[in-house]
Amino acid sequence: MDMYKIGAFISKLRKEQGMTQAEFAEHLSLTHQAVSKWERGESMPDISLLTPITKLLHVTIEELLVGEKKKVVQVAAVEAEANVEQEELPEDEEQVAEAEAENDEESHADEEDSSTKHEIKSILKLAPFLSTETVDEMIEKLENDDISLELIRGLAPFASSAMIGKLVDRASHDQLELEHIARLAPFIESEQLDRLVQKVEDGAIDWSIVQVLAPFLSEETLNRLVERVAEGHIEAHTIVSLAPFLQEDNIKRLVDLAESGTINQDIVARLAPFLPKEMLDRMVRNLLTKLR
Repeated sequence: MDMYKIGAFISKLRKEQGMTQAEFAEHLSLTHQAVSKWERGESMPDISLLTPITKLLHVTIEELLVGEKKKVVQVAAVEAEANVEQEELPEDEEQVAEAEAENDEESHADEEDSSTKHEIKSILKLAPFLSTETVDEMIEKLENDDISLELIRGLAPFASSAMIGKLVDRASHDQLELEHIARLAPFIESEQLDRLVQKVEDGAIDWSIVQVLAPFLSEETLNRLVERVAEGHIEAHTIVSLAPFLQEDNIKRLVDLAESGTINQDIVARLAPFLPKEMLDRMVRNLLTKLR
């Protein structure tokens, strides 16, 4: 199970129901800090809470655990980050601490930047009790165009997908950090994800970002990436890392390209776990024929 995806799903459904984080927590007789941990992908609800949660959010337990309303489980998941055990912080300070960590490391930041961060930390303190519309409105009033992705990550469970997209656009002139994008991906709209992939295609962002985004990318975007491989604009070995998320037709397309010599034939072995048995049998027979 992908805790980040499930957390973002809970956050999305809660906002669709018009509940603040605090109101949602109250319905479950919990603290808003506990719900905040779920929505940030730091923990999972206790099994005894699954039924009450699904009743509040109008989804099935299966959909909740998959993290989407479609009843299709991803073939594989991309690891978002290393599992690093973090020191337990007081519950009412956890969200603020993440934003403060960056501020501590930049002790010589200019006064305008410090003021902006202070405003965002104030939002983080209040966000569990505010509506999505109010959080968006407060963020919109921030004038500084250089908001760090670390701070955006803290706001993701409370702001709308459209607003998160705007903030990512404003921050993406810097090299995007893998850890932050991994945590933000479930909150970002598909159009925004496609724009990030386009930055990768243009060479502005490292390919590792695409690997993290793969479970959330549209079929059209994945099709385009395979087409770019066929055209010679993307190295074939890079697309292999996306194999668990590619449609069978695209896997076959890559194999055909390898067999025709258009791309390196070595990738066929790496694609083998995702190929239909009949296709593997045909390939082996062809190889045996060439050996005679």
